[in-house]
Amino acid sequence: MEKSQNNKSGGGGKTPIIRRVLAILGIIILLGVNIVFFLKAVRGTFDTTGAFMTSAASTVAIPIIVWLFVWAFTAVTGKRTVASSDPYGKNEEAAKEDTTEEKAEDNSEEEESQKEDPDKIDMEASIAETKEKDSAATKKERSPAKASGNAKNFGDGKIDTVIFDIGGVLADFCWEEFIKDKGYVEDTVDKIADASIRSDAWNEFDRGVLDTNDVIKEFVKNDPNLQAELYDCFSDLTGLLRKRERSIPWIKALKAAGYKVLVLSNYSKQAEDTNPFMKEFLAEVDGGILSYKEQIIKPDRKIYELICDRYDLYPNKCVFIDDTAKNVDAAREFGMKAILFESYEQVDRELAGMGVTYKISE
Repeated sequence: MEKSQNNKSGGGGKTPIIRRVLAILGIIILLGVNIVFFLKAVRGTFDTTGAFMTSAASTVAIPIIVWLFVWAFTAVTGKRTVASSDPYGKNEEAAKEDTTEEKAEDNSEEEESQKEDPDKIDMEASIAETKEKDSAATKKERSPAKASGNAKNFGDGKIDTVIFDIGGVLADFCWEEFIKDKGYVEDTVDKIADASIRSDAWNEFDRGVLDTNDVIKEFVKNDPNLQAELYDCFSDLTGLLRKRERSIPWIKALKAAGYKVLVLSNYSKQAEDTNPFMKEFLAEVDGGILSYKEQIIKPDRKIYELICDRYDLYPNKCVFIDDTAKNVDAAREFGMKAILFESYEQVDRELAGMGVTYKISE
């Protein structure tokens, strides 16, 4: 490998054979020209002075022309030739040697420094290791939503956050009245509910993966005999939810008492768009999660993890209020305190038992 590199760079190796051949050819041509003109002059076959001048000019011109040709070749190809500014690569070798010497000096200084003060090095390593452990401990302490088991070990357990469901807690989810208002009798209302609100398709609607037209098609698959009724009921969801007058004063009272207030609801975009009063109490809360925006629904554990991660919450310092038992159970399993909503008085009582106190303005 070294031999090949030396020949290419020209440093310390023999002149390549092609260069020697070209040099010899150049000498032969020059000698040939001069010999021809010398013989012509001796024999007197043409003007002696002119022949001498031609011979002299050739002697000078031919090397110059050859040099220019080689220089042009170098400029176009970038290859090193006799016309290059550094034809033998000595400058490169010198630069490499300087760099090697500098690295050797740096390594030597580093080794001497290590030999001189080993205690300092050990101390720096110890400090770095301590910082790394402290950082890992801090991350573990501040990651409540990733607790694999019971989350009650995080924080002191004193509630600082109240999380509300919407339909059935902050607003009436009056689906029966909604269907009856379309003019259907009790028996038909139950059949429509079985094909729609009580079906798995409604969950996918809340998850945000089906729009209005798609979800009605799924309802029709559940009961093809009710196609007309299903399109009639669910093409427009205005009136599916009804405002509860206590909601905003309740939220304001909790916030005034120092609690963070959030919402966590299975909720479709279409329901939000067609019930504009929702914006009134959503503007009052500190944030929250609507399922259609995240494509996760309760009681999936991920939705409880998500709200804790997003708002930096300790699960055991939160109380979740929902009107559906399976959602309440999932919250408790995750590590939150939870209340199954039955009435305002019952919820007020259970909150007070957990130390959550507030006063609602009349």
